Amino acid sequence: MHNQKPPIVIAGNGPSLAQIDYTRLPQNFDVFRCNQFYFEDRYFLGKKIKGVFFNHRIIRDMFFTYYQLQERKEYEIENLYCPLQPFSIDDQSLKYFQRLKSEYPTVLDFCSYLTQDKEIYECILYHYLYFQKFLHMGIYMLVVAYNLGYREFFLTGIDFYEGQTQYAFNSKKNNLIQRVPGFSKMEDQKNYSCHSMEFDKKILEIIKRKANVFFLSENELVAPLAPKIENKVPFEVQSKDENYISDLCLAPSFSSQKQKRIFDFLQRSIKKIKKF
Repeated sequence: MHNQKPPIVIAGNGPSLAQIDYTRLPQNFDVFRCNQFYFEDRYFLGKKIKGVFFNHRIIRDMFFTYYQLQERKEYEIENLYCPLQPFSIDDQSLKYFQRLKSEYPTVLDFCSYLTQDKEIYECILYHYLYFQKFLHMGIYMLVVAYNLGYREFFLTGIDFYEGQTQYAFNSKKNNLIQRVPGFSKMEDQKNYSCHSMEFDKKILEIIKRKANVFFLSENELVAPLAPKIENKVPFEVQSKDENYISDLCLAPSFSSQKQKRIFDFLQRSIKKIKKF
């Protein structure tokens, strides 16, 4: 018999993340989070995370950071998801993504989870091929969750960068800006050229026709408000320790020669594992 998946919370990092109406949060749920979610100053959705989604451009530092979060028992992360295949098929891109897959074999390629629903995938291809547009990470998480079999979604922190405040926490951190200098200048994410609110909403509307989608705080732009749940055990928002990780952890630097030795070792290890 097919096991029905529980409700899933799709959590972006917008201001509504800090405005969750916990009387509407399901008693038991999985959760997807993304990027610098750990900047939060308290556990808005607990420590257990089904999947964390992030960009490949700083995968080395992100993988290092997420491992540190688990080593310090700040979070329990089941899976990491990252785009690990190019939309543009050229030799340089293919080699780059092949190397990432080899270096980070436990990171799941979320691009492979975008193709199962024809209507959704054609919409994604159309906007990329003709307009060079990508979804925001919150909507990618929603698509992947849908294609994994989830059918009840509770959204938070997906605000399409409306309003004066764009994040639920201070996002301008030194290490992050050191690695991604442009991040400090992205004051108006709504107009960031590779994204489109209309594209995000189109995908959202498709999924709303096929599944139950609710929002966890007042936001008519996104989805209807989730119903209140009677007689549920109250959700406790836990505080974080004083010295919690609140910036990107910069991975140690190695010489190109040492990096090659590590890469060759990983390649040999992967081949050995595949033999068993």
